[in-house]
Amino acid sequence: MPASTRPALSGRPQASTHPTALPVAPRPAAALPAADEPGGRLATVTRLVPAPSSTALAPYPMSGPEELVIRLLTLGLPDSLLGPDFTSDAAARGVYAALTRSLSERLPAAPPAPTEPGDVLMLVGPGAETFAAARSLASSLRLEPEAVLWAASGALAGLAPEASRITSLETALARRRTSAATGAVTVVAVDAPLRTSGGPWMEHMLSVWSPSAVWAVMDATRKPEDLVPWLDGLPRLDAVVVEDTDSTADPAAVLNHVPVPVAMVDGTRATAHRWASLLCERLEEMEA
Repeated sequence: MPASTRPALSGRPQASTHPTALPVAPRPAAALPAADEPGGRLATVTRLVPAPSSTALAPYPMSGPEELVIRLLTLGLPDSLLGPDFTSDAAARGVYAALTRSLSERLPAAPPAPTEPGDVLMLVGPGAETFAAARSLASSLRLEPEAVLWAASGALAGLAPEASRITSLETALARRRTSAATGAVTVVAVDAPLRTSGGPWMEHMLSVWSPSAVWAVMDATRKPEDLVPWLDGLPRLDAVVVEDTDSTADPAAVLNHVPVPVAMVDGTRATAHRWASLLCERLEEMEA
């Protein structure tokens, strides 16, 4: 029946046509027209099959080295950190070893936390996430989390016990005198909202504490458009602390946007080995 006169098919999913060879029952050879007979034609038989769902489409196939590099770029790793011989090194020694070597050669070294008596480590960032990161860091330095000082105003100040709060310049000066008398490492967390980079409050805290190091706490899920101006506006910045990489599709993207070294990643010192391990874990998830 001509296609234009076929009845509409109902109750069937949207379909696409694909040439498909159908089994043909044996018949005498004479009944099949020869290809070179005048007027002889071979018919193409088609059938309707459901179109594949868009979610079922497989990724475009790529060669091994090309696929590896593209996946690393998808995870946010800057191409400049791979180097020209990365793929050959990965083929020879494995991806983890190649990443560790490449990052060791090109990534700024992660600074250690201050540990000398009387040192002050200041963590700055927006809200509760900064206070939580400071307490976690204090634990890793074998300091009491409750001893972390929290410089914030309003409702945020209530995150810390009263003895650890800094809500005014006078309180900051008093806490500083107490800290100097103990001779221990002091961790001070300062609320520095994204919209103001801390403003005068941040400058006062820097003046009072004269910290040994100032680290900014960055949530890996935040947009670079928000983070970069905030970092640029901080009056002092020595390194960054990256948190919550598990919740972002491109955990290494931060390396594209920070002007200083990364000190910590999810509570662990941000060495080349740590970055390589994080990226290899994500590559394995892509393979699954």
